[in-house]
Amino acid sequence: MKEYRKIIDFKYNHQKYSMYLDKNNRHLFFKEDNQKKLSYVTKEELIILAKLFLRNNNIMMIENNKKEIINIIPKVITKTGAVVITSNLLLNLFLKTPNIEEHTTNQTNQKTSYETVLEKEQYLNYFSAYDDIEYNKDYYYDKNLNYLFIYNTDYIDNILTDEISLETIYETIDKNNNINKKYKELIKNYSKDILNKYPDADLRMLNNNLKTLKIIEFTDSQMYNITGNSDCFGFYKRENNEIYVLENKEYEKGTWEYQVIYHELSHVLRNTYIEDSEIQIIIQSENKIFNNEITQESLNSLFAVSLFDYEEKIIAYQLQSNYYSIMVDCIDYDLTNYVNKPLSDFPDSLNEFNNDKKGTAEEILELINIQYYDYSNDSIIIDNNEYNRIIDYLCKMYYKKYIDENISYEEAKKIAKSLENKIIFNVPDNYNINTRRIYTNLDEYMSNININHTNKIMK
Repeated sequence: MKEYRKIIDFKYNHQKYSMYLDKNNRHLFFKEDNQKKLSYVTKEELIILAKLFLRNNNIMMIENNKKEIINIIPKVITKTGAVVITSNLLLNLFLKTPNIEEHTTNQTNQKTSYETVLEKEQYLNYFSAYDDIEYNKDYYYDKNLNYLFIYNTDYIDNILTDEISLETIYETIDKNNNINKKYKELIKNYSKDILNKYPDADLRMLNNNLKTLKIIEFTDSQMYNITGNSDCFGFYKRENNEIYVLENKEYEKGTWEYQVIYHELSHVLRNTYIEDSEIQIIIQSENKIFNNEITQESLNSLFAVSLFDYEEKIIAYQLQSNYYSIMVDCIDYDLTNYVNKPLSDFPDSLNEFNNDKKGTAEEILELINIQYYDYSNDSIIIDNNEYNRIIDYLCKMYYKKYIDENISYEEAKKIAKSLENKIIFNVPDNYNINTRRIYTNLDEYMSNININHTNKIMK
């Protein structure tokens, strides 16, 4: 029997839906009628709903077998009316690839392009599949496509064997004629900053990418044509190993542009592709168990600004990065792990800190992901109270770390206020964060640790 965890209810196009996650954090949707009866979504609805919460960011995971059917409906709910989708059907619905057959083969001597692999599996791994596979968190080999995925850098010693020093990085940069002098100096400074702050960070992926990396400048209109986002200042396209930035920027310390280039270089740091005569190898952070986009972007943002020799609080993905900054602080998470470990190491560390065997961290991180898309898409209607779970989760960890039975109630209120300030810093009012929840949780926490107080918090 397959189990699912309900994440959220929402409305789209006047229809109420529910989103669930399976044990591998893949998604399942149901719709609800006026009598609150659940039914399956159609395949057309499924595609639309996925695109509401999934950006084309080249999530690199493989689970593709042309001869197998992917059934996204759990038997525990019903056996009839299921939307059954084969991998080829999904690809035809999602992608522009004109001839799917040429890319789906069991012959290991026929290569599948890196770009095609990234594009396909982003969607194939978004949906819940009817399987009970226990995936390895550190690596995965797809025998059909002959691709090896490695998520933990402990497993790349036989692939990228060179020990990487700063001098090695500098030499690689100097040999790359695709990068002009301005960006070469920036990348050298970036590499030096990593080793100064995180001496155990694995730079082999970065060095491999720097051999062919291109940094391409665009006008505002050109950037919009590429990304479809008028607010985009930079973008790393993995399959091309190219960073796209806006033209005529000087990248001085303390500027937004300086943060942008460090952010994009931190993507270059964490993912690489190695084409071998025998096997194709992808080294990346997202594994078969956890591939949350906003987790990657927020940790990437925190990692980038942590390299500065000055404090920078205004950062990319502001609210989401605020959330993650609090969680990183609460569990004393070493951001070296963002470079060296699979992305799933972060929710695993959260669950360990909270002694949680239910996987609550993955649910909260998914809610954060949804909130990000909800804010920028007026067609999605979600009750703001759905996001109270995020605040509750942060409060539980923050109070656990900073409040004990020896603290006074007045001191505890100051700690709650500091948490509020960290959450809402530089966040648009339209997010409507329920800050009152922070103080309600404080009352409950203080009561649980038997600290008496006569005055309820008045904010």
